[in-house]
Amino acid sequence: MVFRENNILYPTLNVLLSDGEWLAIRNEEGLIGYYKVKPGSTWSPRAKPIYPYQLTPSLTQKQLKMLPNSV
Repeated sequence: MVFRENNILYPTLNVLLSDGEWLAIRNEEGLIGYYKVKPGSTWSPRAKPIYPYQLTPSLTQKQLKMLPNSV
């Protein structure tokens, strides 16, 4: 499972999610919670939060090329 997270899940999320989407996740971290860690507060992007209901699902050719080979 750790192999899949490190080599498939995390690299895929890094390609697919924008700073705005990560900021929306960060804004909801109180509801989502963490396991055995307490995050710092050093990250503050200039992007506006983008929530799932605001998205139009699509992938660019650049994103598709950057996906891990395992996907």
